[in-house]
This record gives sequence, C-alpha cells and structure tokens, in this order.
Amino acid sequence: FNSYMRRARKLLVERNYPSVTIHGLGAAIQTAIKLAAAVKASLGDQVIMDTNTHTVTLYDDIVPQDESADITTQTRQNSAIQIKMSLPSVVRSQIFAKTPR
Repeated sequence: FNSYMRRARKLLVERNYPSVTIHGLGAAIQTAIKLAAAVKASLGDQVIMDTNTHTVTLYDDIVPQDESADITTQTRQNSAIQIKMSLPSVVRSQIFAKTPR
C-alpha cells in the first residue's frame, strides 16, 4: 500500500504526470478508495479526484475433472472503480517553480 502511495505521489509531483488513475476490481475497490484518500491527504488535500464506477464482465474457464468432458466458460459481473487523480494547474506551477532544473 505505502509503495503504491509513494509511486502515485512521485508521478504527480516529481515526474509532472498530468494525472494518475487508480483502478479497483471487486474486493480491491475498498483498497483503491483508501489509497486515493491517502494520496490526497499526503498532498495536503489539493488533489482533484474524478471517480467512475462501472460493471465488468468476467469470463471464467471451467476445467472439468473428467478429462473427456469439454471446458466450459462461465460469465459473471463484478463491480469496478476508476479514480483519476490530478493536481490543479496552480498547485503544479507552484511545485515546479520551486524545483531546481
């Protein structure tokens, strides 16, 4: 978790990425939300977050124990989240004005 937080901060602050998107699927949605909140808090709550939720279709191949039977495919739905994080242009310009080149 901490390494993901450091990576997101580094991309936004040090590498001047315009945005970082955190994805979460199923049980990982809660972790994705916590990660985005931690990144935002670590940057003084100056992060713009755009959150989208959606449903993803997953395909599972079912391999039977009987080798003579065919493999079947089962579909199921799972929730997903995307959290796009970016720094406002004012904050970005302040950060990079202080950074020696």
